[in-house]
Amino acid sequence: MSELPERFAERLAEKIERRRFIRRSSKVVFGTVAALAAGGGLQVLTSPKALANECSATTGNGPGCSKFNGHAPCGPSPCCTWYNSHDNKNCNCQSGAGTCKGSGANSGYCTGNGYFYSGTNCWSCTYNIGGCITVITCCDCGISSSKHSTCAAGLSYYANRCVTWKETVIHC
Repeated sequence: MSELPERFAERLAEKIERRRFIRRSSKVVFGTVAALAAGGGLQVLTSPKALANECSATTGNGPGCSKFNGHAPCGPSPCCTWYNSHDNKNCNCQSGAGTCKGSGANSGYCTGNGYFYSGTNCWSCTYNIGGCITVITCCDCGISSSKHSTCAAGLSYYANRCVTWKETVIHC
């Protein structure tokens, strides 16, 4: 007779846990679907991540690059716009937020997209910034090897590239 109450208690506990699991899972699924429906969400999930920097990194921010929510998604390379007030302005190979100038631009300093890491030029990181789902896309822009000696004084390893970035709010 004591077996019956035990089985009843076990089954009740299982049902309660299943309900909690289903409730939590449905919230996650809803949030994901909402982000995808907001537009551009699928790009976030399918964007290749380059080896330039890990999205969770909090160090290694390049000169002139912003940190986002305490993270440095664009890595240690200098941001292209930094050159407007440092070293040589011709080294700024950014044509707009997240895009690079074409090969030969700026008196031959620019070589177009960098493709320095695993055949990709851009990578994206997703953060919650002030309650908004925000995607930061970073892209490497190439600087000519014959001209880069006047770029990024003291940063010789990174002198052949600069990083451009753009911020896209997916959902607030």
